[in-house]
Amino acid sequence: MALGVLREPNGEFYELAAELVLNPDKLIPNDLKVYYWLYPYRYQVSIRGCGITTQMGTPPLFAAVLKFVPLAFMVVFKPDPGYQFPHLNMVDSLAAGNNLIPLDFNKNNLPPRDYPELPDEAGAGAVLHGEDSYVAVLKPKVIKIR
Repeated sequence: MALGVLREPNGEFYELAAELVLNPDKLIPNDLKVYYWLYPYRYQVSIRGCGITTQMGTPPLFAAVLKFVPLAFMVVFKPDPGYQFPHLNMVDSLAAGNNLIPLDFNKNNLPPRDYPELPDEAGAGAVLHGEDSYVAVLKPKVIKIR
């Protein structure tokens, strides 16, 4: 969700995110949720914007995802109240400003490495939009045989 660097906020989600970046003392509005979970994998994932199909009967979610050891984050814009996330919402613990806050972690409910960018057995997953989705994988060590 870069701002500047030849990027302008385009759309309600990005305009809201830009306001928060430019004014860190602003309260995070109810339209934004920031879910987080432990991420013990060596894949780094950055998805600037995606539509995630979730449960039958609920509209797709619009989200941005950032995953790197040891945490993953998913910023969701105007989620349908009928969808229950299996993760903790960081916004519930935040106040205005750059305050340090304690975060709780659920070590027993780790999603798969490819969540949410790949569909699961129930058909939930993500449709990636644009060219701003990246995955970085640790290069395997090459063993030279002499």
